Order: sequence, then structure tokens, then C-alpha cells
Amino acid sequence: MLGAKISTLQNTMILMRKTLLLIALLAATGMVRAANPEAPVINKSEMVTPGKPADLQKLMKEFSARRDAILADREAFMNQLKTATVEQRKEILAKMQAQQKELVEAQRAIGRQIRDEMRKLKLASPAGR
Repeated sequence: MLGAKISTLQNTMILMRKTLLLIALLAATGMVRAANPEAPVINKSEMVTPGKPADLQKLMKEFSARRDAILADREAFMNQLKTATVEQRKEILAKMQAQQKELVEAQRAIGRQIRDEMRKLKLASPAGR
């Protein structure tokens, strides 16, 4: 019983120390800011966040449509597998594997294009220079 009270008291003391440390850090940050009034103030309402370029949006829509078509085909193949013979199963599975490879290749390609486009945007922005 006494051990539980001591443990609770210790936890309370630790929490108080952490709170005081946080308050001290916040106060120190305020003092540093007050000591350096020339530091630029960033107004978030004035910040310009560039939207996605039209090309990037177009790429993403094309990929999404392609992915949806492949997934619809996959579902049709899965339904065909239920009633297929052994030979038909092999053919269907081969087609499914080919489509999976095509989807992965498309994902990699669009990933590269998106990274390149983002890199261009970063270099073109004033902060990226």
C-alpha cells in the first residue's frame, strides 16, 4: 500500500518536472524571438502552395483508369477460374501474371514520372534554389 503511494508520488513528480521543463523551453523560445526582432515572420496566409501540375494530374488519372480496367479483368478471370479446366486455368493464370507485371511496370513508370515532376517543381520554386 505504501509502495503504491510512493510510486504515484514519484510519477506525479516526474510529470511536474516535465511540465516545468516544457514551460521553461517555451519561455526561452519566446525570449529568443523577442531578442531577435529582425527574424522574418512567416505569415501562413501569404504562403503559396503550388497545386499539382496538369500533366501530373493527367498521368494519375490515366494510371487510375488503367488500374481499374486491369482489376475488372482480374475479377472476370477469377470468375472464369471457378469453372475452368486444368488447361484453361494455366492460360488464365498466365494472363493474370502478365497483367500483374504490366501493372507493376506502370506503377514504377508513373512513380518515376511523379518524382521527376516533383523534382522540377522543387527546383523551380524560390525555396528550392
